[in-house]
Amino acid sequence: MTGLLKGSGQGLKSPIVTPNGGGMIALALGLIVGLGLAFLLGKVKGRKSEVATTLAVPLMVYEVAEGIYGGWSGNVFIATPLGDFTPKEIIGLETFLALLVVLVCVHFRVRGTFEIDGFIGFSTFFWAMVGFGIGLSASGWSLLAIPGLILWGILMWISRRNSLVGLRATPCTDGLSELVSESDLRCLTDEESLGVYRINGYLLVGGKIGNFPQWREIVRCIAMAPEQRTVQGVIIGLIYLLPVRQGLFWETVS
Repeated sequence: MTGLLKGSGQGLKSPIVTPNGGGMIALALGLIVGLGLAFLLGKVKGRKSEVATTLAVPLMVYEVAEGIYGGWSGNVFIATPLGDFTPKEIIGLETFLALLVVLVCVHFRVRGTFEIDGFIGFSTFFWAMVGFGIGLSASGWSLLAIPGLILWGILMWISRRNSLVGLRATPCTDGLSELVSESDLRCLTDEESLGVYRINGYLLVGGKIGNFPQWREIVRCIAMAPEQRTVQGVIIGLIYLLPVRQGLFWETVS
Protein backbone atom coordinates (compact mmCIF):
# COMPACT_ATOMS: atom_id res chain seq x y z
CA MET A 1 0.00 0.00 0.00
CA THR A 2 1.21 3.50 -0.70
CA GLY A 3 0.53 6.79 0.97
CA LEU A 4 -0.98 9.41 -1.36
CA LEU A 5 -0.56 13.15 -1.42
CA LYS A 6 -3.44 14.49 -3.47
CA GLY A 7 -5.02 17.82 -4.31
CA SER A 8 -5.04 20.77 -6.58
CA GLY A 9 -2.58 23.12 -4.92
CA GLN A 10 -0.54 25.69 -6.73
CA GLY A 11 1.48 23.96 -9.42
CA LEU A 12 0.01 20.54 -8.49
CA LYS A 13 -1.73 18.99 -11.51
CA SER A 14 -1.82 15.31 -10.58
CA PRO A 15 -1.59 13.18 -7.43
CA ILE A 16 1.87 12.46 -6.06
CA VAL A 17 2.43 8.96 -4.73
CA THR A 18 4.72 8.67 -1.71
CA PRO A 19 6.13 5.58 0.04
CA ASN A 20 3.95 3.78 2.55
CA GLY A 21 3.62 5.91 5.67
CA GLY A 22 5.29 8.82 3.87
CA GLY A 23 2.95 11.20 5.66
CA MET A 24 4.75 10.39 8.92
CA ILE A 25 8.29 10.88 7.61
CA ALA A 26 8.84 14.05 9.64
CA LEU A 27 7.83 12.27 12.83
CA ALA A 28 10.22 9.41 12.12
CA LEU A 29 13.12 11.69 11.20
CA GLY A 30 12.58 14.02 14.15
CA LEU A 31 12.38 11.18 16.65
CA ILE A 32 15.42 9.39 15.27
CA VAL A 33 17.58 12.51 15.22
CA GLY A 34 16.25 14.02 18.44
CA LEU A 35 16.26 10.91 20.60
CA GLY A 36 19.58 9.84 19.09
CA LEU A 37 21.12 13.19 20.01
CA ALA A 38 19.65 12.95 23.51
CA PHE A 39 21.13 9.46 23.92
CA LEU A 40 24.58 10.64 22.82
CA LEU A 41 24.48 13.63 25.16
CA GLY A 42 23.46 11.29 27.94
CA LYS A 43 26.55 9.19 27.34
CA VAL A 44 28.82 12.25 27.31
CA LYS A 45 27.27 14.61 29.87
CA GLY A 46 24.99 12.39 31.94
CA ARG A 47 21.32 11.57 32.17
CA LYS A 48 20.31 15.12 33.10
CA SER A 49 21.36 16.37 29.68
CA GLU A 50 19.67 13.39 28.04
CA VAL A 51 16.32 14.09 29.69
CA ALA A 52 16.49 17.83 29.00
CA THR A 53 17.29 17.25 25.33
CA THR A 54 14.53 14.67 25.02
CA LEU A 55 11.97 17.27 26.07
CA ALA A 56 13.02 19.40 23.09
CA VAL A 57 12.29 16.64 20.55
CA PRO A 58 8.72 17.84 19.74
CA LEU A 59 10.25 21.14 18.61
CA MET A 60 12.64 19.22 16.34
CA VAL A 61 9.75 17.24 14.86
CA TYR A 62 7.80 20.45 14.32
CA GLU A 63 10.71 22.06 12.47
CA VAL A 64 11.23 18.99 10.29
CA ALA A 65 7.50 18.77 9.51
CA GLU A 66 7.38 22.48 8.71
CA GLY A 67 10.26 22.04 6.31
CA ILE A 68 8.63 19.07 4.55
CA TYR A 69 4.97 20.10 4.45
CA GLY A 70 5.06 23.85 5.05
CA GLY A 71 5.48 24.75 1.38
CA TRP A 72 2.22 23.20 0.21
CA SER A 73 -0.72 25.49 -0.48
CA GLY A 74 -4.20 25.12 -1.90
CA ASN A 75 -6.49 22.11 -1.55
CA VAL A 76 -3.82 19.57 -0.62
CA PHE A 77 -4.26 16.48 1.53
CA ILE A 78 -1.57 14.10 2.75
CA ALA A 79 -2.49 10.44 3.11
CA THR A 80 -1.16 8.67 6.21
CA PRO A 81 -1.94 5.40 8.02
CA LEU A 82 -4.17 7.50 10.31
CA GLY A 83 -6.14 9.18 7.51
CA ASP A 84 -5.87 12.16 5.17
CA PHE A 85 -4.73 15.51 6.57
CA THR A 86 -3.91 18.97 5.31
CA PRO A 87 -0.24 20.01 5.58
CA LYS A 88 -0.93 22.15 8.65
CA GLU A 89 -2.89 19.36 10.30
CA ILE A 90 -0.12 16.83 9.74
CA ILE A 91 2.43 19.26 11.20
CA GLY A 92 0.33 19.59 14.35
CA LEU A 93 -0.45 15.88 14.53
CA GLU A 94 3.16 14.76 14.21
CA THR A 95 4.23 17.30 16.84
CA PHE A 96 1.58 16.00 19.24
CA LEU A 97 2.54 12.37 18.63
CA ALA A 98 6.18 13.28 19.25
CA LEU A 99 5.16 14.86 22.55
CA LEU A 100 3.44 11.62 23.61
CA VAL A 101 6.53 9.57 22.72
CA VAL A 102 8.77 12.00 24.60
CA LEU A 103 6.65 11.84 27.75
CA VAL A 104 6.91 8.06 27.78
CA CYS A 105 10.69 8.21 27.31
CA VAL A 106 11.12 10.83 30.03
CA HIS A 107 8.97 8.83 32.43
CA PHE A 108 11.33 5.86 32.23
CA ARG A 109 14.61 7.80 32.03
CA VAL A 110 14.08 10.48 34.65
CA ARG A 111 13.77 8.24 37.70
CA GLY A 112 16.30 9.14 40.38
CA THR A 113 18.16 11.55 38.11
CA PHE A 114 18.12 14.94 39.85
CA GLU A 115 19.38 16.12 43.21
CA ILE A 116 17.04 18.45 45.12
CA ASP A 117 18.13 21.77 43.60
CA GLY A 118 18.25 20.31 40.10
CA PHE A 119 14.87 18.65 40.54
CA ILE A 120 13.17 21.97 41.28
CA GLY A 121 14.62 23.52 38.14
CA PHE A 122 13.75 20.47 36.05
CA SER A 123 10.13 20.53 37.23
CA THR A 124 9.74 24.09 35.95
CA PHE A 125 11.42 23.19 32.66
CA PHE A 126 9.27 20.07 32.24
CA TRP A 127 5.94 21.86 32.56
CA ALA A 128 7.12 24.71 30.36
CA MET A 129 8.17 22.30 27.59
CA VAL A 130 4.94 20.29 27.81
CA GLY A 131 2.89 23.47 27.47
CA PHE A 132 5.13 24.55 24.61
CA GLY A 133 4.65 21.21 22.84
CA ILE A 134 0.87 21.43 23.15
CA GLY A 135 1.01 24.98 21.83
CA LEU A 136 3.12 23.93 18.83
CA SER A 137 0.70 21.15 17.91
CA ALA A 138 -2.29 23.49 18.29
CA SER A 139 -0.61 26.03 16.01
CA GLY A 140 -0.83 23.45 13.23
CA TRP A 141 -4.22 21.97 14.06
CA SER A 142 -6.37 23.82 16.58
CA LEU A 143 -8.43 20.73 17.47
CA LEU A 144 -5.32 19.23 19.07
CA ALA A 145 -5.67 21.76 21.87
CA ILE A 146 -8.47 19.56 23.27
CA PRO A 147 -6.46 16.32 23.68
CA GLY A 148 -3.52 18.52 24.68
CA LEU A 149 -5.43 20.00 27.61
CA ILE A 150 -6.70 16.54 28.55
CA LEU A 151 -3.11 15.32 28.52
CA TRP A 152 -2.12 18.27 30.72
CA GLY A 153 -4.83 17.36 33.22
CA ILE A 154 -3.70 13.73 33.33
CA LEU A 155 -0.10 14.77 33.91
CA MET A 156 -1.16 17.12 36.70
CA TRP A 157 -3.14 14.31 38.34
CA ILE A 158 -0.16 11.95 38.11
CA SER A 159 2.10 14.66 39.49
CA ARG A 160 -0.12 15.17 42.51
CA ARG A 161 -0.05 11.45 43.24
CA ASN A 162 3.71 11.05 42.75
CA SER A 163 5.46 14.37 42.35
CA LEU A 164 9.01 13.19 43.12
CA VAL A 165 9.64 10.68 40.32
CA GLY A 166 12.88 12.29 39.14
CA LEU A 167 14.28 13.06 42.58
CA ARG A 168 17.42 11.43 43.96
CA ALA A 169 17.23 11.82 47.74
CA THR A 170 17.13 9.82 50.97
CA PRO A 171 15.09 10.14 54.19
CA CYS A 172 16.36 12.76 56.61
CA THR A 173 18.47 11.84 59.61
CA ASP A 174 17.22 12.11 63.17
CA GLY A 175 18.41 15.71 63.56
CA LEU A 176 16.49 16.98 60.54
CA SER A 177 13.48 14.82 61.30
CA GLU A 178 13.15 16.41 64.72
CA LEU A 179 13.10 19.89 63.18
CA VAL A 180 10.10 19.08 61.00
CA SER A 181 8.32 16.66 63.33
CA GLU A 182 5.67 19.21 64.30
CA SER A 183 4.68 19.93 60.69
CA ASP A 184 3.67 16.35 59.75
CA LEU A 185 5.88 16.54 56.64
CA ARG A 186 8.01 13.75 55.25
CA CYS A 187 11.61 14.87 55.04
CA LEU A 188 14.10 14.02 52.26
CA THR A 189 17.68 15.17 51.83
CA ASP A 190 20.76 14.73 49.64
CA GLU A 191 24.47 15.55 49.82
CA GLU A 192 24.78 18.22 47.12
CA SER A 193 22.00 20.82 47.31
CA LEU A 194 21.75 24.12 49.16
CA GLY A 195 18.02 24.84 49.06
CA VAL A 196 15.01 23.93 51.19
CA TYR A 197 11.65 23.34 49.51
CA ARG A 198 8.17 22.24 50.51
CA ILE A 199 6.32 20.18 47.88
CA ASN A 200 3.11 18.18 48.25
CA GLY A 201 3.64 17.04 51.82
CA TYR A 202 7.42 16.70 51.56
CA LEU A 203 10.19 18.88 52.90
CA LEU A 204 13.26 18.69 50.67
CA VAL A 205 16.41 19.77 52.49
CA GLY A 206 19.69 20.23 50.65
CA GLY A 207 22.54 18.45 52.38
CA LYS A 208 24.85 21.47 52.21
CA ILE A 209 22.48 23.84 53.97
CA GLY A 210 24.33 23.02 57.18
CA ASN A 211 27.08 25.35 55.93
CA PHE A 212 24.86 28.32 56.79
CA PRO A 213 24.91 29.58 60.41
CA GLN A 214 21.12 29.75 60.84
CA TRP A 215 20.16 26.71 58.80
CA ARG A 216 17.95 25.29 61.54
CA GLU A 217 15.78 28.41 61.58
CA ILE A 218 15.50 28.30 57.78
CA VAL A 219 14.38 24.67 57.78
CA ARG A 220 11.91 25.22 60.61
CA CYS A 221 10.46 28.33 58.95
CA ILE A 222 9.84 26.61 55.61
CA ALA A 223 8.44 23.53 57.35
CA MET A 224 5.85 25.68 59.12
CA ALA A 225 4.95 27.73 56.03
CA PRO A 226 1.47 27.13 54.55
CA GLU A 227 1.08 24.74 51.63
CA GLN A 228 0.57 26.22 48.17
CA ARG A 229 -3.10 26.92 47.60
CA THR A 230 -5.08 25.39 44.75
CA VAL A 231 -5.72 28.82 43.24
CA GLN A 232 -1.99 29.50 43.12
CA GLY A 233 -1.39 26.17 41.42
CA VAL A 234 -4.07 26.92 38.82
CA ILE A 235 -2.55 30.32 38.06
CA ILE A 236 0.91 28.81 37.62
CA GLY A 237 -0.56 26.12 35.36
CA LEU A 238 -2.26 28.75 33.20
CA ILE A 239 1.05 30.54 32.80
CA TYR A 240 2.64 27.32 31.53
CA LEU A 241 -0.28 26.93 29.10
CA LEU A 242 0.12 30.37 27.52
CA PRO A 243 1.81 28.79 24.45
CA VAL A 244 -1.48 26.97 23.75
CA ARG A 245 -3.32 30.28 23.47
CA GLN A 246 -0.59 31.64 21.23
CA GLY A 247 -0.68 28.49 19.12
CA LEU A 248 -4.43 28.80 18.59
CA PHE A 249 -4.00 32.44 17.61
CA TRP A 250 -1.22 31.58 15.15
CA GLU A 251 -3.31 28.79 13.60
CA THR A 252 -6.18 31.25 13.12
CA VAL A 253 -4.20 33.99 11.41
CA SER A 254 -1.93 31.79 9.30
